Amino acid sequence: MDWWTFIFYIVLECKLRRPGGFRLYTSHGETISLLDVRSLKEPVEHFHVNEEEINCLSVNETDSFLAAADDSGAIKVIDLGNKKVTRSLRHSNICSSVAFRPQRPQSLVSCGLDMQVMLWNLQKARPLWTTNLQECEVQENSPQSAGQFFNPPLAHSLSVASCGNLFGCGAQDGKVRIFRVTGVKFERELEFQGHSLGVSQVLFMPGAYWLLSGGNDGKVLLWDVNSDIGKQLKSPAKSPQRRKASTRKDGKLNKVASNEHTRVLPKVTIEHGEKVNWIACAEIKGSKRVLVADQSSSVSVYPLAEH
Repeated sequence: MDWWTFIFYIVLECKLRRPGGFRLYTSHGETISLLDVRSLKEPVEHFHVNEEEINCLSVNETDSFLAAADDSGAIKVIDLGNKKVTRSLRHSNICSSVAFRPQRPQSLVSCGLDMQVMLWNLQKARPLWTTNLQECEVQENSPQSAGQFFNPPLAHSLSVASCGNLFGCGAQDGKVRIFRVTGVKFERELEFQGHSLGVSQVLFMPGAYWLLSGGNDGKVLLWDVNSDIGKQLKSPAKSPQRRKASTRKDGKLNKVASNEHTRVLPKVTIEHGEKVNWIACAEIKGSKRVLVADQSSSVSVYPLAEH
């Protein structure tokens, strides 16, 4: 197996801010390895805390905690100071994605194949807030509600914007949903559909409200979430009416606008042609690039025009 093929089967989380060296956390099977990118011959350390295959890793901004989500639905949170599991959080089915919120090192969000999206705080073992994507679809009586039982919104991926208050979730029904965190809960601000098959990956670009989505239909799309939600992104306070509508503990919210009504369209479409397993954004020689990994042994690099 060559290097790039190996990359497809591990989950990477690279911390580049520490002076004097780079840390790279990788997962392979049920094992997490810590590498120093200056010397990749041998791992610096191993962690064996998950019982099943790990799907996603996330390290908080202070490099103090690492979260590992696996096929059992568990999220193991490791205190990187004493190198012990400090929390064991859980979904009822495969946990596909977990992410710490920027600027909030004790807070993280997760999603899974139980169609649940959850907000956690490391001081508590239970989620602060939970939304079931399928229940929301049925409650809203959308035209596609009946179809959700045959193509349920299994949640595959999520990404948090740099502000820490906004995150996106991609699901099997082809939709991307945008949520805003307010205190100990979150509400759905927007949803849109540009993929004909499941959304396997979403990624907020650093320092911006531009969201990349990759799908099983072989497409990579770029969305301008800022223009679609408008001034709400820059206003931390909600109106009294909006706050009142979002206080239900089960996360079943009022109907939100879909792209059928708001005409949300992708700003850029990349026809990759193969099922997307992972996407990343990088600046190479002064220009933004999108890196796409699929089921082949190659990583594709696409230029991203400035907007």
